Amino acid sequence: MGIRIPTDGLALLKLPFLKRQEVEKWLKVDALWDAQEHMERKEFGEALAIYQQYESQYPKNKTIRLTIATVLLKTGEPQKGLDILLPLESSLHEKELKRLAGHFYNTAAWLYLILNKIDLANHYSAMALKEVPGENMFRGTRGSVLIERGNITEGFLLLSHSMDFKFVNNTTLAAAIYLMLAQHLKGNTSERDKYLSFVNQNIDKLDVDERLLFERNLEKMKLEVISQ
Repeated sequence: MGIRIPTDGLALLKLPFLKRQEVEKWLKVDALWDAQEHMERKEFGEALAIYQQYESQYPKNKTIRLTIATVLLKTGEPQKGLDILLPLESSLHEKELKRLAGHFYNTAAWLYLILNKIDLANHYSAMALKEVPGENMFRGTRGSVLIERGNITEGFLLLSHSMDFKFVNNTTLAAAIYLMLAQHLKGNTSERDKYLSFVNQNIDKLDVDERLLFERNLEKMKLEVISQ
């Protein structure tokens, strides 16, 4: 794929004159780009391996640990993700992590939601939204947790901003999973079935964390996955 810089050809001409540390830095940055591409292709195991290798080389880098915890959501290892994430909480005041505090809280909330520890998910989702009130992803997590807690009206309002039937992605699918539950709890079966159908039609696009929540909510509704 090449090192991602504006002019690869010019850079190659300069390589013999660069310090070894500079070349190694370029290669490591390139590997992180590769990891991001793996994430976009949902090759989470491959991405995780790159991030873990980077973390082993830079053990003091706390941002990469936050990234690894997020990836572990997608590899089906939420408890391991929490074990890596939570020690970072005491460092959120530091310059490296301060700007990422909202992401820390949101990741913790989603991990706890996956683990069905709703009180802790409630705490961290509220912290995330307090940190960055306008962030749609944080609003979605908070809305999901509120619906889980039975605060249907408030949760539905927050989560509805993430829903658009015209677009199929992890944001809209995750939203539909809890909007489905909210409509079921309100007794609106026709509206519930719209969200249920949307998820079922795109069930192959669910990541492992979303699939777990979908199946858990189906169990709450005593429904089976509809074969399309």
